[in-house]
Amino acid sequence: MNNENEIIEINNNQAPENTLYCPYCDRPTEIVDSKVIYRKPGYGLIYLCPFCSAYVGIHKGTLIPKGTPADKQLRELRKQTHYSFDVIWSNKTILKRIVGDIEFNHLKEKNLTYRKIAYLWLAKLMNIEVKHCHIGSFNSEQCAKAIDICNEHI
Repeated sequence: MNNENEIIEINNNQAPENTLYCPYCDRPTEIVDSKVIYRKPGYGLIYLCPFCSAYVGIHKGTLIPKGTPADKQLRELRKQTHYSFDVIWSNKTILKRIVGDIEFNHLKEKNLTYRKIAYLWLAKLMNIEVKHCHIGSFNSEQCAKAIDICNEHI
């Protein structure tokens, strides 16, 4: 939890090479404390577009965004997507059933978390690379597709 007098330590070696631009209005975002959105301290920094209010969280101690800036509608879709996806990765029985016992055991031998296994499964069904399979980076269409896929298997 940061107070206004605390210095926020940032590892600049992990900063994005360029300024993060808003995908809605193509203007530069600003790094601000998330309390401007949540009205409570302790949620860290965000990239906020001062023109259209789209925002995305920043990984603690870095300037790396947790995804892409989102407006209210996309944030809601991402929450719904997480709800459906989280049911799958947080339930070993469901995850084993949809991935298959043999594949599940093989992936667990590689010390992958349930969440990582679920993202591998979702990426395959969405026909995207695993490195692009991150709900915080999904657009509206990808969220809708992920929700449908997850709900079919719950």
